[in-house]
Amino acid sequence: MDASSLTQLYSSLCATPTNSSNIPQLSQQAVADLYGKGLAADLQRKAVKPDTLKTRQAAIRELADWLQSKQTACNRTVLTIIPEDILVYFTQHWLPNHAGSMTADEELIAAPGSLSSTKSHLSSEFEQLGRNGDWDSANQTGNPVLSAQVRTMLKGYGNHATQLGYQKKGAVPLTEAEMQLLLQSMPQTCNSSSTDPHQQMLLLQDGMLFSLL
Repeated sequence: MDASSLTQLYSSLCATPTNSSNIPQLSQQAVADLYGKGLAADLQRKAVKPDTLKTRQAAIRELADWLQSKQTACNRTVLTIIPEDILVYFTQHWLPNHAGSMTADEELIAAPGSLSSTKSHLSSEFEQLGRNGDWDSANQTGNPVLSAQVRTMLKGYGNHATQLGYQKKGAVPLTEAEMQLLLQSMPQTCNSSSTDPHQQMLLLQDGMLFSLL
């Protein structure tokens, strides 16, 4: 192929694209719908465990349903919601509807940790919708839950719950009988041919610590 042919081929490959002004513009909701059905979205969903994905989707769906019920008042969607809307949603809807932890006065409230988890799930879903980065109040862009208002509200709610007598629940400790059974099973596990030396050392270390408790 001579120089002239190469020039013609290059020109055809780099031809001026169609004027973008002639291309119909999709609405934000249409873009979100297309994204949700696309291969890229499917692959991104597989990056997280199915249970986590299910919880995230339930969190954003609950928010979307609440927004739908408030259309007359705020006319927002998950693509246009702002931090102030998130605060109203948390205080007026989420907290009252997720009260499952008992305070010292036997009052049911939502656990601060559960609220924090919901905030994280919503943040991940907003990122999937293209709402990335900290909230920019001047330009009204970014992730609406990644804002100073929301962070302050979550911290304040944690303090409020503590004042009401809420105590964070830790892992349930092993009973003495369970510890004895665990210690009895360790020699067999350590001597198993399927247990590598590193695992054996860890088991012996754990066994020594358990025996001192």
